[in-house]
Amino acid sequence: MDLIKKAIVWGLAGLLGAVVLAYAGDALLVRYRLASGGPAKAYGAVVVMPAVALKGEKYEVYANNGTPVTCARALFPQLGDPPCWYVRRHQMDFLN
Repeated sequence: MDLIKKAIVWGLAGLLGAVVLAYAGDALLVRYRLASGGPAKAYGAVVVMPAVALKGEKYEVYANNGTPVTCARALFPQLGDPPCWYVRRHQMDFLN
């Protein structure tokens, strides 16, 4: 039983270490892109459209009122901006 607990603890510690290393590498990559190519290389912009939910799991999108959202080209949120892959997947801003 003691061996199983040690394996679980070591597994969780390894997983936590991998996540910390991935975040640190991601942060270094964004800062490198910012230093070498400026904001155009490190950041992107995605247009987010306002939408209203209707009955029957439908929605109406107001395409004329889109607002650009600045996002980091990264895996994790960096320097106060969300990652671009996340913003692209959530391009509708529901008003109600």
